[in-house]
Amino acid sequence: MIVPTGKLVRQYKEKFAREFFEKTKKPAEPPKIFTLEAFARFVYDNLYDDRARRQISDAYRLALIEEAAEKAKLEFFAREGEKLPPPILRRLAQVVFGL
Repeated sequence: MIVPTGKLVRQYKEKFAREFFEKTKKPAEPPKIFTLEAFARFVYDNLYDDRARRQISDAYRLALIEEAAEKAKLEFFAREGEKLPPPILRRLAQVVFGL
């Protein structure tokens, strides 16, 4: 199951464990409940167990997008003679990394 927040993950796991114990009087193995990010990591780790996973920070991601935008000369997103504004860079990063 995939839920939107880590708080819900904890709540559902605790609820499952409590209800399972009430019915069976035995401890239960926690169910696989994830946030979307945790699910993506779980799937990647199981599919590509021979490769190291690398997560990048938001700041590094923005720096990569800024560098790519400069090299690609995305001037139509900026005023003449200026760099891309930070809100445009953030939006481009969201679009690119959201794919």
